[in-house]
Parts: sequence; structure tokens; C-alpha cells
Amino acid sequence: MGSSQESNLDGKAAPASGNLKSEVTARRLSNTPIAQRRPSIRQSFFVRGSKRLLHRYYEWKSVHQYLGRYTVDKLLALNEYQRVASPWRVCAVITLTPVPGLLAMILIAAIPLQSPLKGASANAGYFVQSGLAYTVMTLSLLFFVRCALELPKNLYSHRQCILIALITAGGNEVAMYGLSSVWEFPVPFRDFLGIPTFFILLIATHIKVLGSRLRHYYSKMLRYIPLVCAQASTLFIFQGLAILYSNVPVVAQGVITITFPILRAFLKRMIWTFADCLDDITTDVTLCVVEIFGSLFQNVCVQNARSPEIGALIIIVDFAQALMDVYMYLNHKFVVDGSKAVHTAVKVIEGALYPTVITTTSANGQAKPDQNEGSLDIFYKGNSKMLSHEEAFPQPKKSHFTLPKRKSKILAGHQMLDLGSIDPAAITAYPTLGRPPLLSPASQAGCKSTRRASIDDIDIGHRENAKLLRQTLQLVFASEVLVFAEYAEFVCSVVYGLYTLVLYHMPYAKYNLSFIGLSEEQFWKSFVNTTVNAMLKGFTLLFLFTLMRAKYGVSTLHQLAFVLEKYWMSVQGKMAGSLSLIFILNTVHHGMYSLFFHRALTR
Repeated sequence: MGSSQESNLDGKAAPASGNLKSEVTARRLSNTPIAQRRPSIRQSFFVRGSKRLLHRYYEWKSVHQYLGRYTVDKLLALNEYQRVASPWRVCAVITLTPVPGLLAMILIAAIPLQSPLKGASANAGYFVQSGLAYTVMTLSLLFFVRCALELPKNLYSHRQCILIALITAGGNEVAMYGLSSVWEFPVPFRDFLGIPTFFILLIATHIKVLGSRLRHYYSKMLRYIPLVCAQASTLFIFQGLAILYSNVPVVAQGVITITFPILRAFLKRMIWTFADCLDDITTDVTLCVVEIFGSLFQNVCVQNARSPEIGALIIIVDFAQALMDVYMYLNHKFVVDGSKAVHTAVKVIEGALYPTVITTTSANGQAKPDQNEGSLDIFYKGNSKMLSHEEAFPQPKKSHFTLPKRKSKILAGHQMLDLGSIDPAAITAYPTLGRPPLLSPASQAGCKSTRRASIDDIDIGHRENAKLLRQTLQLVFASEVLVFAEYAEFVCSVVYGLYTLVLYHMPYAKYNLSFIGLSEEQFWKSFVNTTVNAMLKGFTLLFLFTLMRAKYGVSTLHQLAFVLEKYWMSVQGKMAGSLSLIFILNTVHHGMYSLFFHRALTR
């Protein structure tokens, strides 16, 4: 035994007695250096505090991302869209979505204007231009309201929508012309003074054109009014902030730049509080007007930055926040882990909907019926549901251990399954694997019923499969919110860059507050900043597409095209409406010059 326990300490044999004390003494007397234990690497208090603060900030600003889920119908519709939509169709939808609003504003800006100093009678072209711009804005408002309320086309058609927009905008221009004739031209802040007239005309025109066709939707409309007002208020808040930003010193611009993400997150949370009136929260939570108009506002700030350092700060802050959103989303533990999350969830649904089909297939060796028969129509099937607080943040069951005191609320409420342990092929081939076989009602007589989980009126026999499906529905909704936000950031940068590039070289430019007093050199510097900003946002979007595909098996390109196509009225309404409002409020003839009269008309 002694010979078997010999060890080489410094070439000498250790005592063979196996005595711990003698072995320790031999090590102590040996000249061979003993490897020291590596000190534990502990992050500084500042680093740990910063990480904790970032986590808290992310959860506060992104809570709306995790308080909703797809319905089963919508998940199946998305899966069907991925199957039938060609790459060309997907690219066309993503690329052409922002074109209508941009093209409309460029064509409207081509209408020649006269100097506002000549009075209202000499500015007939302005009233035509303003009427068309208000028509686009009114049509945009009606489009996204119709989409949110899911008003049927047989009761409220596109033709009626266009007619109402034309009558409302035309009547509003007549009222403003009368006011400018008896008061002064331009009417100071006419777009704010004209709000009561505009909405009175809008309501009266609806009553005249539609009558009582929408009487069954009156209660729904009344519940939606606070949400519309909240979204409209954000447009004026951002526009007022843009005016303030262009007229404050460098230090104030830096403060606004740093605090703007917090304001933006606050406005999104405010809109979320009114979203319980929606049957489909995608229309105003995913397709949030704050994402679109906030992105346009950032590009206005890039253009009006008083120094290159402020322009660079805007780009860096926005790019860093975008990377943080993507990083935090992909690294949180409250999302399903596995590259086949959606595929597996679809197989769970198919196993619940067609249990006898797959069982018969395995028994007879016949092919499964083609799912093309009765395939889902993406324009009518499925929506996104708001979760209750109990569903979103379920209380953990009592156990012998407790979560750490500072454990994330979202993390505690959304611990999800690891799909690496689930085989989608097994679910496909044996949908009842691990569950009791399906029995006829006669055979179940006198037997105790099996506990089953139900999701959207679909019974899922295996509770683990039900949990997997429920959490995948939440994952896909969270993905939808993040993907559209990043897309809106990128597209709005590109659209605003093209918008300013074209308008700056038109005669209209001398009546636009953004261009008055702006030298050609300053314009090209601001355009380069806008281009760099768009390139960085495009990189972030591509980064998100790649990682989402690799980690969760979600084709974010198809999902983005699916959302843009399914909710096209809401998307077009908010994009075109935001751009038209920027166009209107930056035109000198609309009375905004009252704050900057000398800057606008004497240079």
C-alpha cells in the first residue's frame, strides 16, 4: 500500500504511511513551489451597478414587448405566409411600404407657392397645397383607425374614406381662408387653432356619408378615442420638441439628445395603458406611432445639430440603444431557447387539431392531407392579445428556496422551456406521445377525464406542450415588436434623407423652416450625418435578422413582411400621416413663422 501511494514532490518519496499530517509536513518542507489559488475575479461596484441599472431600464422601457402574445390562428397564418410568400414578394413589401407617403409629399411640395407677405388672395396655390396635405393626413388617420377598430369594408369602404378626407380637408381650408381674410395671413399657429374646426367637419362628414351604418361600433369607437388622442398628442410633442431643439444652444441640445430615449419610452408606456380597448394590440402597440414619429424626430435633430459633436452624439446614443435592445432581447432567459421554437409550436397545434389524421397516416402509410386546402387568409385570421398581469407575471409557487431579492420581474414570470430537449419529429409522427390515447366518448364512460390545457379554445393534451406553445406565442409577439421598431428606425432615416434631399432642391425649400438660412455646405453635412445614421440602423436591423434566425428559427424577414402586409392600413396611415404633419408644420404659410419671423422671412 505504501509503494502505491508514493508521490514525487522534489524527487524524494513521500512517507508511505498515508498519514495526512506527515504528507502536509513533507509538502511544507519541500522546495517545489505550490500553485497558488487564482483570486476570484470580482467586478467593481460601478460595473455591477451599471449593468443592474441597464437591466432595470430595459425592462421598464420594453415591458410592452412582453405583455402580449399571438393567437394560435395568427401563428398559423404566419407559418402559412412563410410557406407561400416568395422572396421577391417579401422584398417588395419591405422595400415599397414607405414609398406612397414619400411620393405624395414630394408631389404636393411641387405645387408653386407665393410669398406669404402678399396675403391670402395671392396664395391660392398654398391653400390647394395645404388642402391636399390635410387630405393625406386625414386619410392616414382614417386608415389606421379603421384598421384598429376592424371596421368591415362593406360598411366603410376605401372610396367613402377618400370622400370623407377630401370634404373634411376642403372644408377646413375654406374656414382657414375666411379666418385669414378677416384677421391676418398667415394665421398664427393656424394648425392648432383649426383643430376644433377640423374635428367638427370630420364628425359631420361621417354622419352625412355613413349615416347609422356604424351604430354597432359606437361603443368601441368611444373606447378608442383616448388612444387616438394619446397618439396624436405624441406627434405635437415631438414637433414642439423639434422646434425647441433647433433654437437652443449646444449644451441644451446635448441634454435633449441624452434624455430623449427616456421620453420616448415614457410615451410608449403611456400609449400602452390605453391599449386595453383593442381587439388586436398589434395595430397600436407593435405599430406604435412613437416608433415612427420618434425616428423622424431624431433625423430632424441630426439635421439641426449645432455642432458635429452633437450630431455624432445623436447617432451614437441611438445606435448604442438599438444594439442594447437586440442584445438584451436575445440574452434574456425568459424566452424559449431553441432554433425550432416556431416549428415545434406549429407541430403541437397540428397534433391537437388533426390527431386522427396523423395516427391514420402512421397506420395506413398514406400521405397526410394537403394543408393547402382551407389555408388561412392572412388578412382575416388571427390577432395579438393583451395578457393580464397575472398571465404576464405569474406568481411563483412556494418552495424551499427563494429567488434573489433583485430578481427581474420579467425573468420570474417568463421562465421558458428549453427546446433542445424536445424533438419536433416525435411530435409530428406521434402527436399523442407521452399522453393518453384519444378515446371515444363511449369508451370514456365511467373513466376519470384527463387534465388538459386549453389555448384559444384548442385543447392541448400534454401540459408541457401547452406551456411550450403559450410561451412561443409570447416570443413571436415580442419578436414582432422589436423587429418593427428596428425597421421603423431604418426606414424613417432613409425616407427622411430622401425627403430632405428632394425638397431642398425644389422652389418650395425657401418656405420650409428646416431649410431657411441653411447653407449648401451645412445641408450636405447634415445629409451625410443622416446617411451614416441610416447605415448604422440598417446594420442593426441586419444583425437582428441574422441572430433571430439562428437562435429561434424565426424568419424575421417573413414576419416583418407579414405584419406590413396584414396591417397595411395602419402602417401606411402612420407613416404617411407623420410625414404629412412634418411637412405641414414646417411650412411658413401655416403660421409657425411667428416664433421665427425674422429668421424665416428676412434672410
